[in-house]
Amino acid sequence: MEKKVFTFEEASQHCNPDDCWLIIDGKAYDVTGFLDEHPGGKGPMLNISGEDATFEFEDVGHSEKTEELMKEFFVGKIEPYTRPKIRPSITRHVDGLLRHGSTSTSTSTSRLSLLYATMPPFILAAAFLFRYYNSNNNDYNV
Repeated sequence: MEKKVFTFEEASQHCNPDDCWLIIDGKAYDVTGFLDEHPGGKGPMLNISGEDATFEFEDVGHSEKTEELMKEFFVGKIEPYTRPKIRPSITRHVDGLLRHGSTSTSTSTSRLSLLYATMPPFILAAAFLFRYYNSNNNDYNV
């Protein structure tokens, strides 16, 4: 396939198991033939095909070998003026699948993650305090 320049919309049309492209850092990669070989399975790549997958790709922390392998799949660049200015928020759910939201920034996702990480210890501490003070009050009731 000849390497060329695509609009974001053109590249985003390649988002199914028979024709799967990833858009990473302004470049398009045809990973259709690699879906079955991907160590994480084809699901993660299919979930982010057709959109800017730069954040998800960097978030996983791929090896230098991956960088070399990507050169084989490179099909072209994305016209910078066609790339979306605001990317959709992406949240990871307990089942491990990505869910796509509307047009908010990724900072709201990180704030929500912080909330999910800090709430359980506070709830646990509140439960222990409630039980402690409740048991002390019961000792004085005769």
